[in-house]
Amino acid sequence: MSSTAPPERNSQSTNGNSNTTDAAKDVTATKKSYANNAWLQTAPARQVRMLCEYLEARDRLRQQRILATFLVFGTARSLTHDQWNSRMNEATARLRLLKNGKNESEGASVNDPEAVLAVEREIGDLRRLEWLCFFSEKVTKLTRRLAEWLMTAEARAAGKRILQKFPTPLDNDDYWGPDQGSLSQELVYCPVAICTGGGPGLMEAANRGASEVPGARTIGMGITLPFEGGLNRYITKDLGFEFQYLFARKFWMINTALGVIAAPGGFGTLDELMEVLALKQSNKLKRDMPIVLLGKTYWTSIISFDKMVEFGTISQSDCDKLFITDDEDEAFEYLRSFLLKDSAVTGEGYIHKSLAKRQRE
Repeated sequence: MSSTAPPERNSQSTNGNSNTTDAAKDVTATKKSYANNAWLQTAPARQVRMLCEYLEARDRLRQQRILATFLVFGTARSLTHDQWNSRMNEATARLRLLKNGKNESEGASVNDPEAVLAVEREIGDLRRLEWLCFFSEKVTKLTRRLAEWLMTAEARAAGKRILQKFPTPLDNDDYWGPDQGSLSQELVYCPVAICTGGGPGLMEAANRGASEVPGARTIGMGITLPFEGGLNRYITKDLGFEFQYLFARKFWMINTALGVIAAPGGFGTLDELMEVLALKQSNKLKRDMPIVLLGKTYWTSIISFDKMVEFGTISQSDCDKLFITDDEDEAFEYLRSFLLKDSAVTGEGYIHKSLAKRQRE
């Protein structure tokens, strides 16, 4: 029985032009809403942008197998000793030239009292910051030691009930790799990282310390600010985040933390520290979190926790949960001993909820 083949579709018109091309001229150009970048930047789309900051950070941490972090707060204004000496020498040289009536760039005689006053203020600011150089070294040493410890069998054993086996962070999603991995086998990466706000100063010092340890990873969760030039250079590839919304940034910084180290800092550091303390006091954290205040003179000078107890606004037990020290080795031993005995981390059958199996939607 013969069959008649359907006629071939003629792609050419009699005059040689493509029918497809002709038809395309009659089609209205469209753009899907999720690809409409102009709309996504508008005020009505703010909720979408907020959701993106939550979901993208969550999924990237899962993809990179980041289970937890040690979180470090601290000022962006601190300098290393070398940086401080370089800036002080440069400012002093400029002041000397100005007072001698010479302009360094043009060699011309000048008489500019305002310029002299500006450089004198700059030198005064540098002198006030000199003490922070020592904390830059302390923070680097502390995070380096923490990162080294995370590579040890003792550190792995502290969380072995969590880490023995875990499901793919996004279950059955091919983008994220095989269905199941085993942390009882050789790990490509350590699942615990050092995390900071990603900026300069003591944040950079913390990232630098961890980056010096082979196999360790370091996270920067930055925020778009007009007076900061982006994330520091010691952050592991694919673990640099930049947020628009402070609440989203603080959520992911705190949500993943096993422990917090607050080095001397300003309003940003105080904001982050107070949020952690409030969450800890109100039992909103998923585990009991050790908190180290590095810099005894600084912290006891700017916040009188004892006075807060005396006035009845916090309990003595709240105050007792803070570990205040000047010594980076004491800070390390406190964090280490806390995590070794932490039942929330090593409890029987406990699985970190960010890695727990979930049903497909």
